[in-house]
Amino acid sequence: MTKSRFGALRKNAKLIDEGPHHKSNSLLWRPSAKDQKCNPDLPVDAAIEVAIHEIELDNGTWMYLVTTLKADARSVAELYSWRYDVEFDIRDVKVTMDAENIRAQSVETFKKELFTLIVAFNLIAQFRRQAAGIANVKPRRLSFKGVWLAPEVHGMSCASSV
Repeated sequence: MTKSRFGALRKNAKLIDEGPHHKSNSLLWRPSAKDQKCNPDLPVDAAIEVAIHEIELDNGTWMYLVTTLKADARSVAELYSWRYDVEFDIRDVKVTMDAENIRAQSVETFKKELFTLIVAFNLIAQFRRQAAGIANVKPRRLSFKGVWLAPEVHGMSCASSV
């Protein structure tokens, strides 16, 4: 969320927690006229209780978050930081493992293929963790695709066996 959008929301919010590197506010959010225009299915009387957090990051910049989670600012920021890991994992399943091109003709076969891909994804993720331990680096420093394709160097192919 942008600083200006956050500032606009904070004007109507109530401070609920403050520390040296964060502030948390409570807000009953109601859609603006622009929100209503962009989302015509929203009821006119829509409203939701949210927490808005501003958190100073280690590099001195600020992160602005809005959530319905009942959690402190640091916990919400940590959860948000995992967002990229999740997005990369989804990409690895869809693109690297080609799950977006499942050719099944029935729901049952589709489920079998998808579950097989997820099992293979988890096996490769475990292999990546083990390889990272040997290399003494964090697992995500090793490319999922590189680990997925590594057996091809040794005459095996994970990609063609799924």
